[in-house]
This record gives sequence, structure tokens and C-alpha cells, in this order.
Amino acid sequence: MRKRLASSVGFFLFAGFVIIDLKNPVLINGKPFANALTINGVIAISVEDFAKALGGTIANLQQAGLTLQGKKLSTFVPAVQASSAPNAIAARDAASGMPTGKRMHKPFVITKSTDVSTAVFTHQGKSYVPLADVAKAFGGTFTAPANLAPDAPINLNFGANPGAAIGIIPGPH
Repeated sequence: MRKRLASSVGFFLFAGFVIIDLKNPVLINGKPFANALTINGVIAISVEDFAKALGGTIANLQQAGLTLQGKKLSTFVPAVQASSAPNAIAARDAASGMPTGKRMHKPFVITKSTDVSTAVFTHQGKSYVPLADVAKAFGGTFTAPANLAPDAPINLNFGANPGAAIGIIPGPH
């Protein structure tokens, strides 16, 4: 009896661990954007994934047009660099940091400075922002489905919205 109980408890602990670590891919207008986790009932994406999707890194949030102070994640309009394409940024060599001469086109652009979320939280050493707050920054809404299956994609569709903090640049990317 004791052995059966111990194995049952071990199974539930293992099953709970797997459920926490399963990710749901987030697609914006059909394109991969980030991976979401359900943490304490909140569907959220890591600030790192958010920064990468906007063209930056967790080490350099400003490159993505983001600032993180405590629980507050904000956008700011980065300085515009002269370019032949309005949504192009200079590609940099990873080793030297020098420009490669190539242009990278970003599908998103920060359109105004605002608070994206005041509910950023930490889980296992990483910062996460609720997906509902991210959708709001794009000028839309997100309501978590009642039963989100593990690994099921979350599809968000946004059109042009002049009042949004983050704009969608139309065209192929």
C-alpha cells in the first residue's frame, strides 16, 4: 500500500512538472512571436521572448524599445536611424558588434511611449509579462481560453491601429 501511494504521489509530482514546462507557441498574424507559459493561472510570455520579437535582447531591452523597472514594462520610441527602408535596422556581427552592411526588416515597430504592463512577475529567475497586456499593447485584446491544451498554438490577429503602442508593419517579413 505504501509503495503504491509513493508511486502515485511521484507520478502526480512529475505530471505537474511537465504541465508547468509545456509551452504554447504564440503567433501574431500567423507568424511566430513567442512561447507562452501558464503560470499560476496566468498565460504569459517571457520579457526575453518579447524583446527578441521586437528586435532586441534581454541584455539590451533598449534595442527593442523596452524598459523594465520592477514590475513595470514600458515602451519608448527609439531614435530613428537614416535608412533606405523605414522599418529596417542595421544588422550587427555577433562577435565584433560591427555593422554587417545588411538590413534586417522588423515586422513590428514601437509607435508610442507607454506602459505595456504593471504586472510583470518573476518565475524561475525569468521575468514574464501577461499575454493580455501584450495584446493590449498591439491595440487588441486576449482572453485566455477555458481549456488551453499543452503545445496548442495561441493565434492573435491584429490590424493597423494608430492608437496602439506597437504597430504591425504590413507586407512579407
